[in-house]
Amino acid sequence: MNVWAYDGNPALAARLHVLYQPRPKPDLRLSTKAVDMATALPGEVLGYTISLINSGELVDIHARVTDAIPAHTEYIPDSLQPFWLCTYADGLVTCEVWMSPTGSETISFRVRVSPALSEETIITNTAIIDDGAGTVLEKSASTTIIYPANIWSGPISADTVWRAAQSPYYVAGDLTIEEGVTLTIEPGVEVRFFPWDALASGVDPEKVELIVEGTLVADGEPEGLITFTSATSRPAGGDWYGIRFSDSSTDWGSSGCILDHTVIRYASVGISIDAASPMISHNAIYEIKGDDGLGGEFISAGEDAYGIRCLKTTRLRPLPAIPSLVSMAAMAAVVGVTLTART
Repeated sequence: MNVWAYDGNPALAARLHVLYQPRPKPDLRLSTKAVDMATALPGEVLGYTISLINSGELVDIHARVTDAIPAHTEYIPDSLQPFWLCTYADGLVTCEVWMSPTGSETISFRVRVSPALSEETIITNTAIIDDGAGTVLEKSASTTIIYPANIWSGPISADTVWRAAQSPYYVAGDLTIEEGVTLTIEPGVEVRFFPWDALASGVDPEKVELIVEGTLVADGEPEGLITFTSATSRPAGGDWYGIRFSDSSTDWGSSGCILDHTVIRYASVGISIDAASPMISHNAIYEIKGDDGLGGEFISAGEDAYGIRCLKTTRLRPLPAIPSLVSMAAMAAVVGVTLTART
């Protein structure tokens, strides 16, 4: 019916004109889904953001968003926001959102990539957006999980040399230098530790440790520092545990365990010494953070974050003069360890 041509009854024509006008609808096509990391390692945390944007004209729409946690990831509890609009249960995020014209809302949550992944994998997360008026949209974001070459974990049971030409070396799970075995690290090597312990072992089952039960020779040079650091693209203190010398490790004499001209970054405990006597000389230990968020000192005897931590000690050996770096409370805890200030 052409209501404009219906001249016999102008009032009816006006009513029909209103009735047959297109009804206003929501328009969520400008909404987006994003992830904060294009590439990541096993064990890293991914942050997802869903931005709902209503460019339509319908007032007070009721939209529903559902988002299944992708394979090879685990939801991080209490990371879903806003909590008053969204719930998480059985691997599914569900959000009920009321929006006005030109309105917007942001939804976010985090997941951890499985540390057990052992090959390159693309993780895609898709949000399903129902505008409540008959239109359903899908918005996706993807991250490539890389699994680099030269990855180590578990026991080292034969003498091994890590060469600068093959650097960097990655450590995905607790790495143990067995008693009677020597790991020699050449100057210039960089050792990168994953942010999650794939073996779930050691004193901290969540963080990767370098455990020395035999001999560690990390003898760097001023122009060829050896670096122990986080493997993540967004490193932070506490990403990995640290280097741990056990009482079976080879004491320093004219040879033995040595850390010289090294850099240790982003650990929870830079160096832990348990009734051992390594040579520790000309090292930089910083950006250390324990589980309670406390920053570490060069030496500490009473916090959860340590530059160097000494255990099971019974006598004091004189220390070099490094008053700006040494916690006085820690002095009596240092035994059989040679410390040289970084110059």
